[in-house]
Amino acid sequence: MADNQKNRSEPTNHVNFAEYMAANLLVWVFLVLMAVAGFFTCGAVWDDVTRGVFEFLFLVVGGGVALVSVLDYFENRYYADPVREGNK
Repeated sequence: MADNQKNRSEPTNHVNFAEYMAANLLVWVFLVLMAVAGFFTCGAVWDDVTRGVFEFLFLVVGGGVALVSVLDYFENRYYADPVREGNK
């Protein structure tokens, strides 16, 4: 019984930066596809409305996701409690 507990690995506070980058890349690819679809759905005309949609998609949605991702990365890296996470 004691050997089983010794062989278990302790939970680590390992944060993989590549996973956060892959998630952000996936979101940005989705936003680009949505922007292209929105451009052609609206008649393929560049006007103030189309520019507003692009600004909203890239600045608000994309920037918000990137900001939350960066904050989550640093929170997990520096402030997460590995002992508490292992007891869940």
